[in-house]
Amino acid sequence: MWETAGDSAGVPVVRRLTGPDESAIKERLHGDRGFGLFVACNLLSYGFSSGVCYWGQYRSPADALPEAILMIVGGSANIYASSAVDITPLTRVALSEPLRFIMGREDLMTPIEAVAGKHIRRVEAHHFADLPAQRFTRQLAHSPADALVRRGRTQDIDGLARLYFGAPGFEDLSLGQIRNVMLDRVTHLRTCLVERDDAIIAAASTSAESYTAAMIGGVWTTPTARGRGYGTAVVATLCAELLRERIKPYLFFLINNGPAEHMYMKIGFRVIGNWKVIYFGK
Repeated sequence: MWETAGDSAGVPVVRRLTGPDESAIKERLHGDRGFGLFVACNLLSYGFSSGVCYWGQYRSPADALPEAILMIVGGSANIYASSAVDITPLTRVALSEPLRFIMGREDLMTPIEAVAGKHIRRVEAHHFADLPAQRFTRQLAHSPADALVRRGRTQDIDGLARLYFGAPGFEDLSLGQIRNVMLDRVTHLRTCLVERDDAIIAAASTSAESYTAAMIGGVWTTPTARGRGYGTAVVATLCAELLRERIKPYLFFLINNGPAEHMYMKIGFRVIGNWKVIYFGK
């Protein structure tokens, strides 16, 4: 169903995407393994199940490919376009939903900031980075002398939930909610952790994976254990595992986070663009 009239040339139209549109979505995402990763991953994992919905913005009803895609999963949303596009029509659809946050390439988030105004709680500006295999500093993927870096298991869920409780990105979640997030990442994605004296002191996970790319997130070291290389070791170990499978790692990090930038650049990541996350509500 078309949400916006498209009788005049050049007037964008928006409609809900369904199963027959899958090939068009994939064609729009083709060649962009990074910025399109969240849409690609959810399409691969969940398709058009009841928990995920997709909207496409078209230049006219006659167009076969959407120029921009809005994906909504629960209270989160992601907007994707392969180039600079005026996504005002998609913005109206997104803001009609009870979202906790929406994220996307920096240029695509500008109209949302302009329209949402007072409903925005905070805006996070990030660098977006990838790790080409030839840049990877492989010698960093090892266990420190006083700790063990290993793959997370289901019996680690409670320890991981305690590690992330109150951490950035998890601050609005209860211990039980964090536990559910980590259960999903350990069982359906992948998590690496650092264990010292039977306690989990650092971890990193993939938050999205396709056959060729993965987004790394949840990079966190408990404050009392920082400055000893644990974060570097766990991220490098996770990257080594992905690259062995010919999966390219991506991540984004706050622009003003100097320590994180230093760590990621040391591992071999390079900044390829900017990313924004806009949070709504109280």
